[in-house]
Amino acid sequence: MEQEEKSTDPHLIGESRIRELEPSASLPAYRVACRCLDESDCERWHGELEALFDAFGRQRQVFLGMLFTRRDRALCLGSDWRKLRDRLVAEKYRSPFGLQARMWKMALQSASGTALAWWSLVQKRARNLIVWKAWFKKAKEAEKHYVRRLLSAPSRDFFALLDGKYPRCLAAEELKQIASRKGLCKAILRAVRLVQGRVPKNSRFSSVWFDCDCYRTAERGRDFVTLSLMTLTRGKRARIRVKGSVPVRGTVRLVRGPDGTIRLHVQYPVKPSSVKPLEVPQAPEGMVFCRALDLGFTEVATDDGGRAFGKGLGALLQDYAVWTDRKVAERNRLKAIAKRAGRAKRRRMARCNLGEGRYHRTIELYRTRVRNVVNEALNRMFSESPAQVYVMEDLSHRFLFTGKFSSETRRMLSGWVRGVIRKRMLFKSALHGAGIAYVPCAYSSQRCPVCGYTARENRHGDIFECRCCGHRAQADENAARNLLERAGDSAFGRRMPKEEVLALENSRHEAWCRRRRKQSQTGPAAIPEAA
Repeated sequence: MEQEEKSTDPHLIGESRIRELEPSASLPAYRVACRCLDESDCERWHGELEALFDAFGRQRQVFLGMLFTRRDRALCLGSDWRKLRDRLVAEKYRSPFGLQARMWKMALQSASGTALAWWSLVQKRARNLIVWKAWFKKAKEAEKHYVRRLLSAPSRDFFALLDGKYPRCLAAEELKQIASRKGLCKAILRAVRLVQGRVPKNSRFSSVWFDCDCYRTAERGRDFVTLSLMTLTRGKRARIRVKGSVPVRGTVRLVRGPDGTIRLHVQYPVKPSSVKPLEVPQAPEGMVFCRALDLGFTEVATDDGGRAFGKGLGALLQDYAVWTDRKVAERNRLKAIAKRAGRAKRRRMARCNLGEGRYHRTIELYRTRVRNVVNEALNRMFSESPAQVYVMEDLSHRFLFTGKFSSETRRMLSGWVRGVIRKRMLFKSALHGAGIAYVPCAYSSQRCPVCGYTARENRHGDIFECRCCGHRAQADENAARNLLERAGDSAFGRRMPKEEVLALENSRHEAWCRRRRKQSQTGPAAIPEAA
């Protein structure tokens, strides 16, 4: 009887099930603070800092070229970049740009992180390209598992594939079900080469990394901390005053913004004990109290109780998109004129007409406003809708950013907003001691939680009305309820393809109709588009 009472509340989900849906990587236990520098010190050491930015960026680009060679591309995994570092030290490597030994090692570490992120992006693009292929849709489940395993994250098996090998990354029983492992690897490799592109390059050298050996605290006052930073000249250090009395520790980054201002980014550990704990309802032993969140465009998130957080996000993004399209069109017109003009006129137009500084300052202003809306929404959510674990849709997809804007603008805003929400959610959940679980979001806004009927016709703007049973609800609330239901259902995996999600929902709807002797609404003509 007690077990039945537990199962009646959809917010109570077993701990083992939640562990299956949690992200593989641990939540970040630190915050990045942007510390202001004294402008007079930056002007005094302007020459040394500019030379350091340029040398660090150029050295980092050289190491990127090394890490994209066949010999060393696998060294971006984890801490394997240290093998390249040790090899260079044994060869008595000296930076051609004048960096001291400790500084070029930091440039190598930074390049390793960039290379790893680039290969992750290449895998994602290749995976999105393959899933639409006819041969993949007809492939066996073991073959699909093989493809997803190789393209899930950078690994030694993935780099072995790039070297022309056929890795055995599955169990022997599953490998026997694959008809031709060689042909499958060649198909994956073709997709990777189509989306790989060139070695990433950064034309603006805007950051320098310092670890504890590259700087020291020279002085600490009531409202400032003076740091002694390593420069290109041995024995000469730049003394920069940092505003604020909080000590500076660990690895820091000196970042130069588009407008030329220099800031110091410092990582501080998060202490959950210092934050007021969430008032979460008591859960039985072995169970976890969860709430589901549906991420939207007009607002930041809506929970399964119908509470919306961050309603001003949509209007702000619309303004941002209108301004971006207008400014990009103006700048492209001026660039076209400058391209046809002489060298002197081209330089004059670039200096006076294009307005690089004002353009980037306005972008940063819009982005700051978006971050503020996201932060306020998440703070309200943790206060008004507390939970031990928050169930969310996997943020690997892009938001449906609608409007008559260019594809570049829609793609930029969609991907950037997705990243902002993801990072702030991870940080604030770690701050409050809460967990995150991901579930597949395909068709969540088109499915009826009562009968399971899934169709695009069920949703009309912000209103959801089932065409089969007549269930009516707010669209975002309905989607959050579906996510919560999938979290408690072991049949739904975290990275379940949308085709399998649709097949499972249709089969359950047909079973619901048979129990009530109703005509099923599913069929070839009723297949909807993914939400």
